[in-house]
Amino acid sequence: MNYIREELKVIYKSKDGVSTRQFDALDFIASLASHIPNMGEQMVRYNGYYSNVCRGRRKRQKEDEL
Repeated sequence: MNYIREELKVIYKSKDGVSTRQFDALDFIASLASHIPNMGEQMVRYNGYYSNVCRGRRKRQKEDEL
């Protein structure tokens, strides 16, 4: 990532170095801020084994066994 102060531009290079994007400084900050969750908002989604449905099924199965 490079910042060009005279032009107020941010040049972002991908990790693989193949693609680059050029942003205005304020647009770059706005794109970063969009990844910050609102207060109390959950960003992690649980799928598969850790989902609420699967955890509920496992809990019911254990209660049935008792």
